[in-house]
Amino acid sequence: PHEIALHQNYPNPFNPETSLRYTLDTNSLVNISIYDITGKVVETLIDKEHAIGNYKITWAPKNLPSGMYIARMFVGNDIYTQKMMLMK
Repeated sequence: PHEIALHQNYPNPFNPETSLRYTLDTNSLVNISIYDITGKVVETLIDKEHAIGNYKITWAPKNLPSGMYIARMFVGNDIYTQKMMLMK
């Protein structure tokens, strides 16, 4: 990979789960958390050191209402975000 990126989830809108892909061009500490529209963290998916590469994770929210959610990836001092729509 030649960049750091958090790609749009697929499918979107989704139910019951969705996949998030991300790429890293350097070894980095990665934190990916999901936020509701009020800015509250509803789940942390990843919080660990990663090597250079392409990654994919699946999010299957439990007991959350339909609505807009934000996936936010922190890598070093950079923040990457994507909007996601859960439809039940």
